Amino acid sequence: PSAPKSRKKNLKLVYCGKLSNAKGVPHLIMVFNRLLKVHDNLQLLLIGSGSGAEEKYIRQLAAQNDDKITFTGEVPQQEVGKIFRQCDIFILPSFYEGFGLVVLEALASGLQVVSTAIPGLKHWLGEKINNSGKIEYVELPRLHNTDQPWPEDVPVFEAKLEQAILNLMGKIKNKDFRDCSPEITCKSWQQWFHNLEKYIADY
Repeated sequence: PSAPKSRKKNLKLVYCGKLSNAKGVPHLIMVFNRLLKVHDNLQLLLIGSGSGAEEKYIRQLAAQNDDKITFTGEVPQQEVGKIFRQCDIFILPSFYEGFGLVVLEALASGLQVVSTAIPGLKHWLGEKINNSGKIEYVELPRLHNTDQPWPEDVPVFEAKLEQAILNLMGKIKNKDFRDCSPEITCKSWQQWFHNLEKYIADY
């Protein structure tokens, strides 16, 4: 994580992953465009790339506020960490994830996190991280074909995503969260290897 961030006017939101519908990126941009009407101090960085009609649609949505939305394209992993440490809130609006490791990477970089309630993620992160005030979960809408929301459920999903972002904006303003770096460190690769070595040594 970076050194403690000083209070600044602009808040930077960041997403990292494929630019696709299944990752919920169009809904994130639509929510962001609505937030800007009231909170003009926001910026959004989109890390990653897409393809075809889906990426074209995403870029069209973002064009409404192209001075506030930045596409970085694909960047090396170390560069992702550097970008994370310059931001405030990481958002994962995905309808389907194999695991969601990027959420832990964001937390480890000192970010607050908004994430859809990906099966297994909340349990794996554990009670202390979940109750730290640093992460907000958004209930998934009903899905068909694994990663496609029913159209009638989208407005409610977007409203919940917007509220989760607003909740974290308030917590950042009031510093209403606690440090959970020890719990995050316990899930690092270094700690996993240490546990494995200890297990082998004790075997």
